[in-house]
Amino acid sequence: MGLSVPALHRQITGHLKHSGFVLVVAYAGGSAVGFGYAFPCDATYWFGPLADQVPEGARTERLMGLCELAVRPPWQSHGIGSRLHAALLAGGHGLAHLRELLVRCEVCDRNLV
Repeated sequence: MGLSVPALHRQITGHLKHSGFVLVVAYAGGSAVGFGYAFPCDATYWFGPLADQVPEGARTERLMGLCELAVRPPWQSHGIGSRLHAALLAGGHGLAHLRELLVRCEVCDRNLV
């Protein structure tokens, strides 16, 4: 289960202040069926106190934090999430030149060494 609509609104509003913020939306039949957003950041912003445990290359290269990527259940398994991800990287915003696209999830956080 994801964030509530008010919580997601607060999160996106807070992230809009970041230079390079990018939001992509997938539509089918005039309705939004998925979205994703990201913004450039550095390892200290993304990993906080764990930044010194991140490989040197990831700490010194340009990074992009993927904050949300969601597709409505009836539209999942149709490649929409993959296309949203690709659009975030290639959407004419210079993101394709970033070294890494960072994704934070509960499983990733638990497995970070």
